Amino acid sequence: MDYNVVRAQAVDAFKYYKNDDKKYRDSMTKLYAEGKSNPTVTKVILDNTVSDKIGRLSQISSEVMRDARTPDFYPLCDHFGQIDEFNARANIALMSMKRSLDVSDMPNDKSLNDLAEKKVFDEKFNELYPRTGKIRERIIDAHRIKMDEVTPKDSWSNKITYAKTNGEYRELYPKSFLTRMSLIIKGQIRDNEVTKRVSGFFSRLSYFPTVDKSFSFLKQIKK
Repeated sequence: MDYNVVRAQAVDAFKYYKNDDKKYRDSMTKLYAEGKSNPTVTKVILDNTVSDKIGRLSQISSEVMRDARTPDFYPLCDHFGQIDEFNARANIALMSMKRSLDVSDMPNDKSLNDLAEKKVFDEKFNELYPRTGKIRERIIDAHRIKMDEVTPKDSWSNKITYAKTNGEYRELYPKSFLTRMSLIIKGQIRDNEVTKRVSGFFSRLSYFPTVDKSFSFLKQIKK
């Protein structure tokens, strides 16, 4: 796979997304055709490209409004030029923000599912990662993989969300799902660490959400 080709097509796709549908689809078609030999890296490049571009749009919006001069409204003051400049800056900032929202769903654009190249790409991804594909996608969607930098270690609770969805955890632990989540959120289950046993009958009981909602005094015990 030629990384430069994939990057170039990702940049073009971003430029044309919701601006020129034909050129956008052409760029994504070329991206999937080139990236099918390494679908994970292709997904990362696409995610990084969109994230970086959105970051730049946000930066532009902030810089434009930071330097804006609020018009002075005083009698006999020539403030019409100030109003025009302020409105122009506000429009640029608004357009940048709108564009950021428009392109945020581009990496997971379902309108491309009819592309033959996209189908081949997805089949190759599923073939290569039958057991870890969903986890890889969740990690990429969380922007945890960067092409040009090493990201810091993620939290234990976030790692758990990458492994399975809440729905999958509910199916796996139908009776204890809420209790398990409560233990994780409150730090009773941690990564690479054995935590102390929860002492006291009422303290342990308070980790059962149905009980916690029924008896308000348990909330005071946990503090």
